[in-house]
Order: sequence, then structure tokens, then C-alpha cells
Amino acid sequence: MASGTGDHSTWAILVAAGSGERLGADRPKAFVALGERVLLAESLERLDANEWIDAVVVAVPAGWEEAAIVLAEELVASKVAAVVTGGATSAPPSPRYPTRRSSCSSTTQRAPSSAAP
Repeated sequence: MASGTGDHSTWAILVAAGSGERLGADRPKAFVALGERVLLAESLERLDANEWIDAVVVAVPAGWEEAAIVLAEELVASKVAAVVTGGATSAPPSPRYPTRRSSCSSTTQRAPSSAAP
């Protein structure tokens, strides 16, 4: 086991199930290119290289499981233990854990007008 001693292991869950709708993309955001690579590639490589992580489970939107498996194989991300289908939507925001979007809009609303570009 890479993460330490004993009879335990450390698994990471990579939630890559976003639809990409807010990006205006025609595909899930994990499969949107940033430069010459899709966003998911960076996360997969970093988790695979992390000595504290023993295995990775990747959650992707329905219909994109095969693409995630192929990407993991191309990257030789050997710690990917499973690719699963993510949920239809994320949980609604709560006051304690707002979404990034609502956090950003709250910050923007509180910013002084002189701070705007």
C-alpha cells in the first residue's frame, strides 16, 4: 500500500460529473480542453502520482464512462480502480456550504464600486 503501513488504504473520489453547462461547452467540463489536454487529465495524473493515494474512483456523467476509462489508460493512470456514473445534479447549496457560483456573486455584490475594473 502506498499510503502508509497497516491494513488500510486511501482512496480518492474524483468527482468529474459536471455538465459543462455554465461553461457553455458541448461536453462535460472534465472533457473540455485546456490547452492541448482535457481538464480531467491533470487531476488523474496528479492523483495517480500522489504517494498517499492508493486508488481512485472517477465519477463522470452518464455516457462518458468509456471516455474516462480510455483517458486513464492513455495516461497510464494505474490507480484508477473504477469509473462510475455521477448523479444527475449536484446538491442544492446550503447557507453553510454555498456553491462557488453563489459565493462569487455574493463577493461581487459586496465589493466596493471602486474595486471593479
